[in-house]
Amino acid sequence: AQAPISDALKATWTEVAAAEEAILRAGFPTVGSPRADQEALQAGMARERRYLDSLYRLMHCVEDAIAERFVDLRPGEWVQVRAGPTGQVLGWEGLTVGIYALGDEIEGEDWLDHTTTDDAERNVRRYTLLYAEITRVRPPKHPPITEPSYYWTLLAHDRLGKISHLVRNADWLVLADVERMLSKTLNSVAKAWWTAVAPVDARAVGGIYPARDVESLDGRAPSAISGPLGRCLRGLRALTKKRMDALPAEPANWRSEIEELLPLVTAGLAAVEPISEPRIDLAVGDWVFSNHGDGRIAARDGTKLVVDLGHHGLQEVTLFREFLQRVHPTDITRQYDAPPRWHTRWRWFVLNPQACGDRRICPCCGLPGVEAAERTCRLCGWIHDGGDFNPQRMSRIHRDLSLNLARSRFDALGYAAIIGGSEADEIASRDRRTRIRRKRLVDALDGLVGDAPGEIGQPRTRVEALWADYEASLRPVSHGQSAPAE
Repeated sequence: AQAPISDALKATWTEVAAAEEAILRAGFPTVGSPRADQEALQAGMARERRYLDSLYRLMHCVEDAIAERFVDLRPGEWVQVRAGPTGQVLGWEGLTVGIYALGDEIEGEDWLDHTTTDDAERNVRRYTLLYAEITRVRPPKHPPITEPSYYWTLLAHDRLGKISHLVRNADWLVLADVERMLSKTLNSVAKAWWTAVAPVDARAVGGIYPARDVESLDGRAPSAISGPLGRCLRGLRALTKKRMDALPAEPANWRSEIEELLPLVTAGLAAVEPISEPRIDLAVGDWVFSNHGDGRIAARDGTKLVVDLGHHGLQEVTLFREFLQRVHPTDITRQYDAPPRWHTRWRWFVLNPQACGDRRICPCCGLPGVEAAERTCRLCGWIHDGGDFNPQRMSRIHRDLSLNLARSRFDALGYAAIIGGSEADEIASRDRRTRIRRKRLVDALDGLVGDAPGEIGQPRTRVEALWADYEASLRPVSHGQSAPAE
C-alpha cells in the first residue's frame, strides 16, 4: 500500500483479477452430453490457462520491480556463485541471471588455459537470485572471450565448411548424415543470435529439439536472419520426406539440393556476424592463441585482425572463421626488441595493404612480391609450400632450405632462391642487368616502409614503374633472348 505501483504492475494486477473473476463466475462444468462436457472442459481449461498466465506475468512483473530496486549487477561484471563457478554476467530477466561460467574458482590469474567451441552451450548458465548467492569478484587481467555468440558462430562456420567439403568430395556420404549435420548447423546459427540478444532466455541455453531455436526466430530476429534460416529448415524437411518416401534408396540429385540450401545458411550467418562482432572484446595489444600459434594483435578492422607472431611473421585472421582466444603473455620471446628487416617490412605492408597493389606479402623477404595467382615471390624466389611459418623448418621445395637461411641469403645476395626454378629462370635471375633492376625495385619498396599511408602516392607510382621495368627485363631472358640494353 505504501510502495509506488508502476503502470505495468497495475495492468497485470487488473488482468489477474479479471481472470479470477471469470473462473468464479463460470463455476465448474455441469454433467451433460459428451459433446457439451468436452466444450465446457475446453472452456474451463482456457480460463485456467488465462489465470495461470496472468499469475506468471504478475510474478515476473514483481521480480522486475525488485531487481530494478535492489539488484545492481550489470552485464560484463565478474561474479562468484557461492559453491559454484566464477564467471561473467551476460544479462538478467527479473531475478534470473545469465552467467558465462569459467570454473569453480579463479586462483590468481590461473583461469582457463584455453576454451573451445563446445563451451558455448555448457558454460552459459542461469541462476535465480531466490536461491543463488552471487558476489562480485575482481576480473582476471587477461580474461577469455566470454561472449557465447562467438563460439556458436565459430561452430556454425566450421560445420558449414565441413558439410560443403563432404557433399562435393565424399562418395560414401549418405543423406541422413548430411541432414543431421545441416540441422546442427542451423541450430548453431540460431543459437548465435539468441545468445547475443537474449542470453538469459531459455532458448539460448539449449533444448532437445534443435529446430525449435530456428522456428522461434520468426517474429523476433531480423528477416535477414529468420528468412533464409526458415527457408533452409523447410527445404531440409522436404528433403527428409523425399528420403523417407524413397527408402531404401536415396532420392535422386539430393547433393545438388543440399548445395542449394547451403547459401541460405551462409546468408543467415552473414546477418548474425555484425551483431556478434562488436561484442568480441579483442583489441590491439591483446595476446591471443590462434591456429598459427601465440601472438599479439597488431591491428583490427571489424572481423579482420592482424596477429603478430614474432619469429613466425604476421598473419591476417578473420574473426569467426578461425579460432582465437585471449592468453597469458608468457611467450614474449617471440617479440623482437630490434625486429629484423623482413619483419619490419612484413608488418608495415600488412598494415598498409593499399601499398601492396594486387600482390601478396612474401614470408621470406617481407615484401609484396607474390602475384595473386602464383606462389613464387618475384623478388626473392621463395615459394611458400603451404606449411607453417616456423623459421627453422626445412622446406622440401627448396631442398631443405629454412626460412632463416633464405632470409639471410636474400639480405646478403639479393635473392633467397632461383625465381621460377627453370634453367631459363636461373639465367634471368642471375643476369647482372636484371639484378640491378630488382635491386632498384626492392630499395624502392623498402623506402615505403615507415611512411604514413597518405604519403605514399608519388613513391608508389615510381614503384609500379620499376615493377614494369623489372618484369620486362625478365621476359626476354627467360625465353632465351638477349637482355635489353642498359
